[in-house]
Amino acid sequence: MKIKILVLFLFFTVSATFAGENSGSFTQADRERLYRLEIRMEENMKTIDAKFEASNTKFAAIQDQLNGLQNQIIGMQSQINNLFYVVLTLLAAILGSIGYSLWDRIKANAPIKESIEDVKAKNIRLTNLLKEFAEKNADFKAVFDRAALL
Repeated sequence: MKIKILVLFLFFTVSATFAGENSGSFTQADRERLYRLEIRMEENMKTIDAKFEASNTKFAAIQDQLNGLQNQIIGMQSQINNLFYVVLTLLAAILGSIGYSLWDRIKANAPIKESIEDVKAKNIRLTNLLKEFAEKNADFKAVFDRAALL
């Protein structure tokens, strides 16, 4: 469409230029000039089309490179996501094992605390018994006073 408009424009320009020379008559020389002009324009248009085709192939190659880079980025993103999940899993495992260790120590120490309380209660009862016995027996009280047990 652009070519036709350009040809018509040139045709009218050429015909208007030569209109003053021959006073409106269109000669064979004018036709030959117009024909040569048309041939030259077609050659120029072919050259321009070839350059556009070359540009299109370059743009297609660049687009392919960009698509390849985009695919690489997507692959790297999935690798980073996988690494994040692995780190998150390891962190959860470490925190879980620390929590389990603490819970286990608390549960393991509970019976020990109970037995210590039992031993303290028995010690208090035994001390009270020995005090009562020492009040009744003077020799026994003297031994405990020297040892500073009562």
